Amino acid sequence: MFANRLRDEEKEEIIGLASIQPDNPTFMALLQKSHCRRTNNFLVVPSRFAADHLQERTQEIILCRPSRKDKWFIRYYSTSYTRGFQNLQFFKFVQENKLCEGDICVFELMKGAKRVTMTVHVIRKVHDRFVLVR
Repeated sequence: MFANRLRDEEKEEIIGLASIQPDNPTFMALLQKSHCRRTNNFLVVPSRFAADHLQERTQEIILCRPSRKDKWFIRYYSTSYTRGFQNLQFFKFVQENKLCEGDICVFELMKGAKRVTMTVHVIRKVHDRFVLVR
């Protein structure tokens, strides 16, 4: 389940909570149960985002959180069929950040970084309100 299932006003609210740099490209992903498991945890990167901003090859991408100094080195897979994150490193990122099914991740590509780096803002719905998870 991806962000295209969110209403436009929800997307605007989420982007506002995440404090995204205006020039940095983003994509959203709504975490499913399969993203939070040790096996079969493939998170698809939208094809338009990948085509516009990422090289068409398998590579390492650095994920970081705005409120933490930790970095996670994640394998990004690019094939003729799909693009995304799948491996134990992504599972480790999910576990160490205590992410849950239903969490919304806003992946912000950091322009100007020496290596491909994304800051991941996590939004959770609590009592019908979106809150930023630090």
